[in-house]
Amino acid sequence: MRLLSISEVAEIFDVTPETIRVWCSKGILKSVDTSGGVRFFYKEDVEAYKKVRDAYKNYQSSFIDDSDSK
Repeated sequence: MRLLSISEVAEIFDVTPETIRVWCSKGILKSVDTSGGVRFFYKEDVEAYKKVRDAYKNYQSSFIDDSDSK
């Protein structure tokens, strides 16, 4: 299993590292903390959450009513 740094995860989601820290504190993403306090993430966990998040975004966008723009 490959571990990703907080910067790599932030780049994948196009958010700041602080957002990733918030997601961790809320239990959205699980991290592995080293004894020195450095946070890492399993690539598989990140990919799984990305799929869920992307599916939710696509689901939301399917409800946009563009009938007024015609």
